[in-house]
Amino acid sequence: MREPTGDPAVDGVVELLDDVDDCDIDEQPAIFDEVHRRLSDVLRVGEPAQAGGDED
Repeated sequence: MREPTGDPAVDGVVELLDDVDDCDIDEQPAIFDEVHRRLSDVLRVGEPAQAGGDED
């Protein structure tokens, strides 16, 4: 169980990492890339972009 960060947007993104150990090693880079993209979105606009969303 992870400690909450205090930011619901960040907590929602970090939850994507909860099951990464259960994924095939080949799938993990895509998960890490998605988490990185969403956390970058949080920093930029205050909330993560939807999965599969277009970036401006």
